Amino acid sequence: YCISVLEGNIYGGPAIGSNHSGLKESIVSGINGILVNQKSPKEITEALKKIFSNYHLFFKTSIDHATLNTWDKAVIEYEKFIK
Repeated sequence: YCISVLEGNIYGGPAIGSNHSGLKESIVSGINGILVNQKSPKEITEALKKIFSNYHLFFKTSIDHATLNTWDKAVIEYEKFIK
């Protein structure tokens, strides 16, 4: 799980990541960032444009997403499997 994405999100920083990597586990496209094909400069450029044109929304939803995905909440979910 890519904790670095959530670390940036907690400060309002949305992420752009490859949809062909582990980043897709921590980026909810359109919420706390955007997933792209890393071999497509057009997709990367479009993702940057979308984030910059909606930065206030991405800023807020990135913080909200990170707040909902903390380790203490993840541990509670993991504990459900061992009970």
